[in-house]
Amino acid sequence: CSMSDAGAQGGEEHFERCLVGGTFDHLHIGHHLLLRSALKRCNQIEIWLTDDMMASAKRGWVQSWKERCEALQAWFENAGTSNIATIHRLCDEVGPAVEREDCDAIICTPDTRTNCDAINEMRRGSGLPALSLIVVEHLLEESGEVVSSSRIRAGEIDRNGVPWLDSRLSKNTLHMPAYADEDLKRPLGTLFEGPEHNTAIAIRTALDSIPTTAGDLVAVGDVCVAALRDQDIIPEIAVVDGRTKRIDLPEEELPSIEGYDSVLHCSNPAGCITPSLSECIREAVKSEGSVIVVVDGEEDLAPLVLHSLLPLDAHLFYGQPDAGVVLSRSSEHAKGRCKTRLAQFTQSED
Repeated sequence: CSMSDAGAQGGEEHFERCLVGGTFDHLHIGHHLLLRSALKRCNQIEIWLTDDMMASAKRGWVQSWKERCEALQAWFENAGTSNIATIHRLCDEVGPAVEREDCDAIICTPDTRTNCDAINEMRRGSGLPALSLIVVEHLLEESGEVVSSSRIRAGEIDRNGVPWLDSRLSKNTLHMPAYADEDLKRPLGTLFEGPEHNTAIAIRTALDSIPTTAGDLVAVGDVCVAALRDQDIIPEIAVVDGRTKRIDLPEEELPSIEGYDSVLHCSNPAGCITPSLSECIREAVKSEGSVIVVVDGEEDLAPLVLHSLLPLDAHLFYGQPDAGVVLSRSSEHAKGRCKTRLAQFTQSED
């Protein structure tokens, strides 16, 4: 294989110093493969980690440079190779690769190869030899899609490339077991207490706690949705069933469906999660506009599905009976809790 493409044809040439550039957000198994490939082929590795300004251009919640750097350091330490790798701050698209004379390789994936080819053209223009390319193919998850940080930020998969939401939801009805009732009463996030007759008090306190960089606001329950509407906020996703504590609300207390870009309808009996509900929520999450999901039945279990599908920077409101309002970010931790809870449900084919 040629010196300009040391990995594309399976060559095993060894190199003295390799440059690796990237964001390495939410360090995942695809990153592990890339780093192991670099360790296998190179005596020394320089990781050039995009700074926060560059990383902020990416969609969704990207970890800070410090968090990403610490994750990489921990990975190399666990691999027993911290003496081989150094981590540096990258502030532009090419970094030091266009001018370094002490490096002989650069590692990339198929979608970053073009940038590496451009770097080599600049090096040739300056009279420097081209860096050998170590091309590492993307890691695919079970469905054949690439494991990527963008999909992790979008809330689709975990860092091992496993979907947060079990595919059985697309065809089966899940039934909540009686023994799970107490566990499900534990808030998935922070409880903001307030009088039941005036949910706005708890809602306002909860809203003040949300960072300005937060993503979509999502709400489950007529009372929560109505309280947000009273604050002139239309949630990006609202899920309602016309009831509170399993009692029909009077017409004047129902939240308005005006102002949403689309209205979806589904059926979902109490104590269940039907394919009808899960597919409506999936459609709402994928929608570019605001969506209200109107449930014929009960929406109490909708937060479990929402957290499993929402991006990591979304914030979800739902009511806690006789206590106040729960607000939680759709973090990896929240997704893990929901996955564990859903695994307790029994299923029946529709």
